[in-house]
Amino acid sequence: MPIIPVIFAGMSSTQQTTTPMKTLLSIALLSFASAAMAADKCPISGKDADASITAKGKDGKTVAFCCEKCKAKFEKKNK
Repeated sequence: MPIIPVIFAGMSSTQQTTTPMKTLLSIALLSFASAAMAADKCPISGKDADASITAKGKDGKTVAFCCEKCKAKFEKKNK
């Protein structure tokens, strides 16, 4: 696995050898968290979305809805 110099700039050589995996995991978790935060609202009503009520958008991304009615509206609109 290549080391990305930008991520490790400013770290001592000891930190670079002991924390690269933790740093990469932190970056991955933050990217997933930001994606989840962006999708926490229903695109139809604007209410909080329920992660168990989902559909695929035209772009292939999974979209979460607050209720089955909103999911049905989305699917009808995006056929």
